[in-house]
Amino acid sequence: MPLLEELLNRIRYLGRRVPLEDTLDDEIRFHLETRAAGLEATGLPHRDAVDQARREFGPVARMRENSRAAWQFHWLTDALADLRYAARAFLRSPGFTLTAVLSLALGIGANSAIFTALDAALWKPLPVADPYSLVRVAVTRANRQDTEQIVAGFARTLRRSGVFADATTVEADGLSLAYDGPAERMIAEFVSPNYFTFLGVEPILGQAFTPGVREGHWAAEAVLSYNYWKRRFAGDPAVIGRAIRLNGYPFTIVGVTPPSFFGVTQGADHELRIPVLPEGQTLSQIAELSGADNHPSNVMARLKPGQTIAQAESAADAQFQEFLRTTTIARLRNTGLGHLRVRPAARGWSADLEGFASPLAVLAGLVAMVLLIACGNVANMLLARATARRRELAVRVSIGAGRARLIRQMLAESLLLALVGGTLGIAVAAWVDRLLLHFLPQGHIRWVVDLHPDARALLFTAALSIATGFLFGLIPALQCTRGDLAASLKTDSSASIGEPRGAYLRKTLVAAQVAFSLVLLVVAGLFVRTLANLRPTDYHVQPEQVLLFTMKPQQELYTPDHIRTLTSEMIRRVSALPGVRTAAFAENGPLGSRTDWSSIRAPGGEFIRANDDAVTPGFFDSIGLPLIAGRDFTPADRPGAPRVVVVNQALARAVFADQNPMGRILEVRNVTEKYQVVGVVADAHYYQIHEAPQPTVYFSGMQDGLYMPTLHVRTGSPDHAAVVSAVLREFNALDRGFPVFNVRTFELRIADSLARERMVADLSAALGLLAMTLAAVGLYGILVYSVSRRTREIGLRMALGSSGRQVLWLVVREALQLVAAGSVAGLLIALAAGRLLSRYLYGVSSFDPQTLAVSAAAMLLIAAIAVTIPALRATRVDPLHALRYE
Repeated sequence: MPLLEELLNRIRYLGRRVPLEDTLDDEIRFHLETRAAGLEATGLPHRDAVDQARREFGPVARMRENSRAAWQFHWLTDALADLRYAARAFLRSPGFTLTAVLSLALGIGANSAIFTALDAALWKPLPVADPYSLVRVAVTRANRQDTEQIVAGFARTLRRSGVFADATTVEADGLSLAYDGPAERMIAEFVSPNYFTFLGVEPILGQAFTPGVREGHWAAEAVLSYNYWKRRFAGDPAVIGRAIRLNGYPFTIVGVTPPSFFGVTQGADHELRIPVLPEGQTLSQIAELSGADNHPSNVMARLKPGQTIAQAESAADAQFQEFLRTTTIARLRNTGLGHLRVRPAARGWSADLEGFASPLAVLAGLVAMVLLIACGNVANMLLARATARRRELAVRVSIGAGRARLIRQMLAESLLLALVGGTLGIAVAAWVDRLLLHFLPQGHIRWVVDLHPDARALLFTAALSIATGFLFGLIPALQCTRGDLAASLKTDSSASIGEPRGAYLRKTLVAAQVAFSLVLLVVAGLFVRTLANLRPTDYHVQPEQVLLFTMKPQQELYTPDHIRTLTSEMIRRVSALPGVRTAAFAENGPLGSRTDWSSIRAPGGEFIRANDDAVTPGFFDSIGLPLIAGRDFTPADRPGAPRVVVVNQALARAVFADQNPMGRILEVRNVTEKYQVVGVVADAHYYQIHEAPQPTVYFSGMQDGLYMPTLHVRTGSPDHAAVVSAVLREFNALDRGFPVFNVRTFELRIADSLARERMVADLSAALGLLAMTLAAVGLYGILVYSVSRRTREIGLRMALGSSGRQVLWLVVREALQLVAAGSVAGLLIALAAGRLLSRYLYGVSSFDPQTLAVSAAAMLLIAAIAVTIPALRATRVDPLHALRYE
């Protein structure tokens, strides 16, 4: 208890310091006056009584200190005093302070931004109740990857079995939404009625599914996502209770989810959520709502308290094997299904977002280098500043300060710089994170990532700031408090003091900055060249001249014949528009976010895997893919006509070797009809941009049908906006019942396919320029300091006859030595780094002479700029003034 009372007293003192100080003074005065009055009563004169009372009491200042010791934390008050002194010192040197703080803010902010992105991509759990108790289930398959598509029949069995505390199902697909205009494409999640209660998510507006729905009485209810509510309904709170039509069926909006909740699929922000139908029920307008036992979906469950994943997996797999043995679902028999697996799901499903993990890890290494360069810069500045303060330090030593006390004071100064830099770094991090969002691909599915700094990011920034403060502050503190500081008081000039080892340390730091800067320049050059090499050159058309329009006639509402009629008429209408050269549909198109493949062979041969797409006549001309032999598809290639295909050169070589493929027959696994090759087109990076062109087969879209095709319009008009408006008018005139979305150019689609490479190349180039600038500042600073310290020497040399050219060479030689040493070290590190990063490179060697030469030349150029002012200043030194210097 006494310890607790003492602690509370010390805490109270922090908030009541002034009143307690006044009380202490009153109490000391009372004791002195009482003792003096007592002595005066014995006959001593008043003045003698007061003096005697003071002698008996002892030093008042010491008594105050002893009394305060019972109230305060010494280490905290000393630290605050050190920080106040450091703040006053920095305010007297605004140029020094601003340079140091900005350098640290850029380095710390960049690291904080990348940490926030990595946290979102790899570590941050879902913003739901107890996320670490969530699991997801998957099923192994013979000779194939595991599947997480679980049929609804078993999902219900699993939920009723009591293996888990609870379970829910989730599935997503596109729907056509009609509200107050033409149909719109949006992505909906079809979820169990218990979805929101299972996750513990409370809507910020309205409610989740109504109690009746949660109890099994289905109603057409929809819960909007926060972003969709703001974007589509302008954040109108009166939206609750309004009706929307999904695939033509009316639904009522009942709630809006919180802004932090994006669902259980990381990276995707599905626009709304609707409940699946009860067991056995279906809805003709929306097939995905089916409650049939054979309807597949993803299953997420919650472990019981104290239950392990291994225990849950064992019990759930037993249930699954029993279900397989007794099920009447025909498609589950003889499909090679194995065992059920249970996996952690604190982050939900995040496979797509995890694709950015490796690029972000590379950027994390690069921004760490930038921070090291910034630390080297500030350490050099502190070394120069501490050398100039050497007499001040000597005075402190002479009046009793020990080396530890001086080091503590200097560390307080470095920590203050780091904390201020870290505070500004939060703003830098927010700006960088907004920049990172622009690299997310935006195809037919909207990507979204929450990169707002949270408590984890702020804690990381604070820890990094403190560590950085120690990193760049400790070495200068140790270096400048070595030796006999008291001897500094006997010197007549600061120019004559300063140990050579300190100069070597400063030069070493500058050389290290040059080395790391050169590494960043080389790495940036390699990534920029990789990006350039990955840009496809297979399409003989300007990518910005090809406009893309994706349409989705819902299969529940449009028959295949109706879709064929719509696409044919749309091609006819758009082809007649002014400025349009050609127009054609493709199910996917090149470099899209969707891909398809088939197993292909010649009769009697082995099946090979080949990319496939369904296209309409004129497609190859629309995207600039040359026809090598044979013909393109024609309107005659429609249902009832002989099946025909066009193949690329890679497939012709793989299937027919050196034989002429024209007129040959191809077989497709699981398709009874055979296809005749009528044309051969050039190879192209069609789906995989990071690999050599793969075997690809093109089916006739009129024969095989189209599901969600994209119209490719090749235009010769520079006014893209006018062409887009005209095409959209034709879509609306033809049919307003299906959505047209993802309107963009082929150029933007290519950019999306290279999103990760663009992010690494663009940001590494920016980091390289930043590092080079910081290195130039460091080099400039060391040369200015060197010239100022050698003023007498330079004056003496000039007095003895040295020319301005010789003095200029004296300064330039020092800069060249530093740059040369740093460049050699940097090139060696860059070669090692290039080998580590070789798997991220394409079409360029990690030892690329051109990149190395350009990077070294850029470093020399920036060094030449940095050396100019100090060198010219040295040539203008007045010998007479220099000899009287200090």
